[in-house]
Amino acid sequence: MKNSSILTYQGTNEELFVKLSTDGLDPDARVIVPETHNAILLKDGQMMDTLNSGSHNIFDPKSKKTQGIFVEVIFMSKTAKLKVNWGTKTQFSFRDTETDVPIKVGAHGEFEVQICNPRKAYLELIGAEKQFSLDKLKERLAMRMMSKVEPAIARAMREKSLTYDRMSEHKDEIAQSVLPELSKMFEEDYGLKMFSFTLASVLIADEYIRAIEEAKREQKAKAAEEAAKRREEEVAAAQDEKNWEREKFLRELEKNDYEKYLEVCKVIGWEPRGGAKAAAGRFCPNCGHSYEAGDKFCPGCGKQVGNTVKICPSCKKENSATANFCSGCGAKL
Repeated sequence: MKNSSILTYQGTNEELFVKLSTDGLDPDARVIVPETHNAILLKDGQMMDTLNSGSHNIFDPKSKKTQGIFVEVIFMSKTAKLKVNWGTKTQFSFRDTETDVPIKVGAHGEFEVQICNPRKAYLELIGAEKQFSLDKLKERLAMRMMSKVEPAIARAMREKSLTYDRMSEHKDEIAQSVLPELSKMFEEDYGLKMFSFTLASVLIADEYIRAIEEAKREQKAKAAEEAAKRREEEVAAAQDEKNWEREKFLRELEKNDYEKYLEVCKVIGWEPRGGAKAAAGRFCPNCGHSYEAGDKFCPGCGKQVGNTVKICPSCKKENSATANFCSGCGAKL
């Protein structure tokens, strides 16, 4: 563009920015910035001003030198959005929250950005590029995003306890949890505002799925084994309680009615104290001396032994060996 006095944007506002350049401008040359744009003015490669919408002088009216100055104007849209596709070139690692199996996951999606700080966007994204390419810009933004999105996705899945088989149904939720962190990074680093971030899919290789399923089977088998062990322990504890109650009863019976004690031991298969000898014979509970079945008193100490009874001479009722009066008629025994 030669010998021009007006530089103006002629696009459709569908592009993030447009660069115009020229030299040989008239001293009163102007740049017209539409309402939909801001602009960056450069002279001989040096950034001069950030221009809002309106008409602006390119040269200072007092300046004497205007010829030969190379002028560039970067028109930056206020509303156009740049859509960028992204995807993990290498899978990122984390542990399945249910089985703790280490796995690798791939993901892809897209995001949209818009210029919110023209000066920073120029310095960080445009000015350093001698040969600017929109595809190259998208690639750069996608690569920068991945440095944040991989750990952010892994953290979101960990914090929400999402297993591999629940990733797809929660991908929108994961994307929304990642969006604020990405928005902050793009605004601070590049002067861009992130409008949307989508997680189209989360992919996991079959080998990791098999490893997780195997771990689940092992966990299930271990849980079943532990449950069976607990049931065995409960049954054993109940049996111990039952044995303790039975032993307590037998010890009381042994103390109060030794003959009955021996009979009960024989019925239930319980080994009486003293073993086979005690089961075969009779022993005084006072001194331990043996006595015969018909004995009423211990031949060793003279204490009453056996399960004897007193027969009432009047009514013939059986009474305990220690009774002094008949419980049936009151007669003296």
